[in-house]
Amino acid sequence: MQALRDRKSCREFSEKELSLQDISDLLWAANGFNRPGKHTNASGKNKQSIEIYACLKSGAYLYEPETNVLRQITEEDLRPAVASWQDFAAKAPVSLVVASNLKDPLYREEEWKFLPAYDAGIVSGNLYLFCSANGFGTICRTTMDREKLKNALKLTDKHVLHLNHPIGYSPAISAPESYERLFPRGKKAVNENYTGGVYISLLAQSDRFGLAWLEFEPGSYNNWHIHPDAEQVMIVLGGEGFYQEEGKPRRLLKKGDVVVTPANVRHWNGATPDRPLLHLSVTDQSAKGHIEWMGKVTPELYQTSPKENEK
Repeated sequence: MQALRDRKSCREFSEKELSLQDISDLLWAANGFNRPGKHTNASGKNKQSIEIYACLKSGAYLYEPETNVLRQITEEDLRPAVASWQDFAAKAPVSLVVASNLKDPLYREEEWKFLPAYDAGIVSGNLYLFCSANGFGTICRTTMDREKLKNALKLTDKHVLHLNHPIGYSPAISAPESYERLFPRGKKAVNENYTGGVYISLLAQSDRFGLAWLEFEPGSYNNWHIHPDAEQVMIVLGGEGFYQEEGKPRRLLKKGDVVVTPANVRHWNGATPDRPLLHLSVTDQSAKGHIEWMGKVTPELYQTSPKENEK
């Protein structure tokens, strides 16, 4: 729900590069395989005509979803050709071009000739939702230098260029590059107790304590929870976030803040809408079970009161 609430078009991009993992996840969301023979996007008559080309500073690449790899087509930076006369689009570190290969005779029939365009629209929707959920900005465009791109990408006369998506960090978002080098990014927490992108890496553990590195992407947060008979210490190392104990005002967290959560106190925490939250947590694990979930943090609660009014 939060990704749908935050979905929007963005025309300003930071020049910071996306990581290879980010690009891999982005392409998989657009047109990867999520089950045998089936893509993450719907395909009319299951013809699977969509092809996606990734244009980066290092060159242009064809995404091959069967193996989830990029095959380089040219070393030329084609982002200016994708941008055409709209200069803002050339500043995005990645531009994805969505095309179709119309080699199937079905597309010559009047009834089915628009199917590839519908498929491209579904891919665009996937990209918007992925970017919204993971803190990136994007916009769907049809403007581009089609002749230049067709020649440079070595496309045939059966190919049609439908649309493109410049993608990057919003200038308002500080990406956690230095902190990602300090500790490895953990696995994404995928369950009902987390909203948005939350990544957890367990750095050390014993019978007495657990030390974890957590990355909350912009707009992500966890549910109400307690640490049964156990204290927890949170050390904020980057970005901004929220922390709230039940019955108390929400607290705005910034780099250098330290939060000590008493045992058995109901609370939640997460990133602000436009910045990530990066922190270490040390949790007493001498008691049985270090966390107990206590209920949903609603989007309405998360969005209450402007952050500039919090202390």
